[in-house]
Amino acid sequence: MEWKTAVSAVLGAAFLLGAAPAVEAQALGPASAADVVDVQQETDSAACTNVGTKFDTRLLADGTEAPFEIPEGQVLVVRQIELLGFGATPAAGVQTRIFRGIGFRVNLAAIRESIADGTGRIFHIYEFEPGLVVEAGGEVCTNNNLNITTTGVMRGYLTTP
Repeated sequence: MEWKTAVSAVLGAAFLLGAAPAVEAQALGPASAADVVDVQQETDSAACTNVGTKFDTRLLADGTEAPFEIPEGQVLVVRQIELLGFGATPAAGVQTRIFRGIGFRVNLAAIRESIADGTGRIFHIYEFEPGLVVEAGGEVCTNNNLNITTTGVMRGYLTTP
């Protein structure tokens, strides 16, 4: 699958808040199929530096897994996150949040809210158009208002800005 997307970043306030890195407007996309990434957050994934649980395990095409970090000189462009939560009280309101950034320079990127089903589960899909840009060394993390267990998959690609 090939994605072409235009990404522009605002230098001033957005950079200071830990938002997208300073990427000039240009066509971004994966250079090859190897640049497309699926990154998993499991129930035992590492805690983020500042808030929540991070997406930290890359799912490789051959079915194996590897630790995931954004390589120096590249950015991760997140296109979609699927998040499953379980362990809530049935019919409870559950709010999940996506954060991105580096260390304590982290900002809220998206929020979803729903009512847990009869088994206490929720399912949230986040879609980012043209993409949520995360710089090298950055983390993508989730948390929720009830501290229920979550697991999920983040889909995107690595590219050179």
